[in-house]
Amino acid sequence: MFRKNNSIPMALLVIVAFMCGPFAFLGGLIGLWMNEDRVNWGEVVSGALALNAQQSAPAAANDGKLVAVTGVVKLAESAFIGDAPYLKPGNYLQLVRVAEMYAWHEKKDYARGSSSPTVTYRGDWTSNIPQSSKFVEAQTRSNPAPAIPAATLAPAQAELGGYIFYPNRDMTFQTGVTLTLSPALLGNGQILMPENAIYVGQGAANSPKVGDMRLRYRVVTPPSIPVTVFGKQAGTAIEPYVHRNQSRFYRLVPGNFDEAKAFLSNEYSTTLWGTRVFGTISIWMGLFFLLLPLSKLTNIFRHIPLLNLLNSFSWVVIALISFVVSLPLALLVMLLSNIF
Repeated sequence: MFRKNNSIPMALLVIVAFMCGPFAFLGGLIGLWMNEDRVNWGEVVSGALALNAQQSAPAAANDGKLVAVTGVVKLAESAFIGDAPYLKPGNYLQLVRVAEMYAWHEKKDYARGSSSPTVTYRGDWTSNIPQSSKFVEAQTRSNPAPAIPAATLAPAQAELGGYIFYPNRDMTFQTGVTLTLSPALLGNGQILMPENAIYVGQGAANSPKVGDMRLRYRVVTPPSIPVTVFGKQAGTAIEPYVHRNQSRFYRLVPGNFDEAKAFLSNEYSTTLWGTRVFGTISIWMGLFFLLLPLSKLTNIFRHIPLLNLLNSFSWVVIALISFVVSLPLALLVMLLSNIF
């Protein structure tokens, strides 16, 4: 009786796993192939011209070359950026606006033996707005489009000794930190919420309405320690560098040239091996899911002494076979990607 009652859900799990198998298998193959083609910027910048912004002025002979300029970043007050009318200008190299909307969320609960769910709704803050058109009560529980989108802002220009660079030209920085808001940082008339956010809406901060917004910020501020900016020199400016007419490189990394180069090398190695491991596991699981239905065929051995063990541990056998096939396949993909 126990086996009969549980055979249906197990069969469903096998079917779902089988359907997910091709996505995991192909995703792992594609991920491994693309990962091997990743540019090792730590290796590329080894050939960059290392310059000290405080000791050397820009030289015309370096125009067009990949340079690594080390110095202390300065941002003129006239270049300060804010997010009007919500946030006053400040000394930020990057300002990321995280926008959340108060929206309807639908939950369906199915009672045992019932095909009709109990539907409930709640309002909550989210940056991932549920599609209310798919709600059961779509006519009365409608989520509007966000009035304020997420955004990333940066100043047009910053200084590095006698050099300038352009943070607003899709420059890559270290991960920003959450900006702790205070009334002094807010624009006129803005409302500060206890959740370290700015409230914008038609209701009240403690009783929002659907469609109201709240804004948080992450920022990158000019470090007080020296940083290294990588890019192409163009006169007194450091501009984005294009490697082999394909990969764009424009980066600010804390530390001197050697420290920045080491950081880039470590970043590359971590990503490379992390993706290799994850991709190999994805191929293994995808193949395992695809072969899992074969475990049902071993049911014919369940009444035969000794062979009934094959039925009991069929999924273990399939997992081992999948691994034995997946590992050399993953290595082959990585090898071919490096060759071609």
